[in-house]
Amino acid sequence: MGNRRFTQVATSDDEDEAPPAPAPPPKQQSSVSASEENCSKQQQQQQRKRKRMKLQEEEEEEKEEEKKKKRKIKDKQEERSNEEEEPPQEDAKPIGEPVRLSGKGRGRKKHYESFEYDGNQYTLEDPILLTPEDKDQKPYVAIIKDITQSLNGSMMVTGQWFYRPEEAERKGGGSWQSCDTRELFYSFHRDDVPAESVMHKCVVHFVPIHKQLPNRKQHPGFIVQKVYDTVERKLWKLTDKDYEDNKQQEIDELVQKTLQRLGKLLDIEPEEPVADQEDLMKNKRILRKKSISPLDVSKEEETTRQGDQPLKPETPWSCVNNASEHYRILVDFNALTGDTHRDKCLEKLLQSVQFMFNSDDSIKKEEKGNDNSGAANNGSNNKSLESANECEDKVQKSSKPFVWPDDAVPAVVALEKASHDTLSSDYQKYNQKLRQLVFNLKNNAILARRLLNGELEPSIILNMTPNELKEGLTAEETTKKEPDESQHMQMTGARCHRCTEGKVGLRDIIHAGHGDRYQLECTACGHSWFASRDEVSELTIDASDSKRSVGTAPWATAKFEDVEKKLVSPRESEKNDIFNIWQV
Repeated sequence: MGNRRFTQVATSDDEDEAPPAPAPPPKQQSSVSASEENCSKQQQQQQRKRKRMKLQEEEEEEKEEEKKKKRKIKDKQEERSNEEEEPPQEDAKPIGEPVRLSGKGRGRKKHYESFEYDGNQYTLEDPILLTPEDKDQKPYVAIIKDITQSLNGSMMVTGQWFYRPEEAERKGGGSWQSCDTRELFYSFHRDDVPAESVMHKCVVHFVPIHKQLPNRKQHPGFIVQKVYDTVERKLWKLTDKDYEDNKQQEIDELVQKTLQRLGKLLDIEPEEPVADQEDLMKNKRILRKKSISPLDVSKEEETTRQGDQPLKPETPWSCVNNASEHYRILVDFNALTGDTHRDKCLEKLLQSVQFMFNSDDSIKKEEKGNDNSGAANNGSNNKSLESANECEDKVQKSSKPFVWPDDAVPAVVALEKASHDTLSSDYQKYNQKLRQLVFNLKNNAILARRLLNGELEPSIILNMTPNELKEGLTAEETTKKEPDESQHMQMTGARCHRCTEGKVGLRDIIHAGHGDRYQLECTACGHSWFASRDEVSELTIDASDSKRSVGTAPWATAKFEDVEKKLVSPRESEKNDIFNIWQV
């Protein structure tokens, strides 16, 4: 048999699975492969860690999303429950009938005295709190001055604003410091806000600066002692008397309401050191250069007298001719105050009324004062002059002759004391008022006589305007003496734009190039304006005033075309009357 080759067969499974043994590599290749294996293992471990971190982050994000969804669901449920529980707030609604109307067309507005919002009623002159623009700000404070409703039904409130000390800007920059947390500054600035911005009512006390502040527990509320000028960015006191007439009346009414509500407030004694410093500063400003006359050595007596006399600064109050005489009178009556400046003022006041105790001089002074006032006010002040003369005649008939100085000292002392009590906090205001009183008492015999008679109290004289001091009559007395001019006015069918009354008369006719202009005046409120021919289409006049009637047509139904030819301006009628008198 031929030779056969036999293959070797594995006798076990292990031998079959085992891979063939590779040839042994060199030593360098074995070290490189080991390092690569280590790197690959590290990378695998890092990848595993990253996967684990990603899984954890994904789980956390899913949990947060679930929480957010749950929160949104809860919020929606709460909103729904609140909407179901709280009904929507209604808009502000007016109360009563409109007082007046203003504007035309789309801008027409109705004015009311009160309105209702959120279950509360608000009326004119109510102090209120308003929601601020920013949540961080404190509520605004204002007084309701007007309530209007537009055509679309929206309600607006016109408020006169108060300012907090930190809100009021100073002219030089910065803000004012408050002396009390309740302090507010009053202003005459007004602005319109929606009626829905009103939060609720509040209380504001207007306290003069020389009065003590009310107790915060017994009388809670804001306190006002100063007025903020929004234009000049300055502060004024409530006790100042330099405001315009309407503003002064407004402040006085607010102070009176506070005093009626709180009762009598105690006075604050002025600090003497501060007053002394102010006096020194004023005296330094008023000091003038002293003129010292040359000394004559030959006359020893004159030189000794001149050397003994102390030099005194010249001030407006020190130049009193008979100061020693009036000073002795005040000493005899024990009327001196102990303050040198106030004593000088008393001397000047006493000197200003001395002429009333000489009968001849008083008559001359009265005639001179009346002549001067008549010459200065020929046209417009004739009526007031006549009323002043009538008042003077009555006073002269009813009054007894005065006794010097028994009647003068009490009246002068009372007048100076009232001035000091009112204006002691302001040195400059006190000086101005005393100069004004001295001047008017010297030049107005009626005013001086009524002061000495006690007919005019010192408090009334202090509040009189310059024109009233000049005439010696208060505003009420002048209005009583003046005749009713409405009887001599040709009435029209127009209505007043301010008070909506039908008592409108024709005051004057101005003949212009393009057409005549008619000046109308309301006899109810005194408002005057210029109107066109259409507004004066119908004219009426009282039947009792037959002298001033024009024409023979019945005025209640007369047309303007028929009356215009015969219509004469009041000024022209006066001129014609004067011309006729001169012809006669």
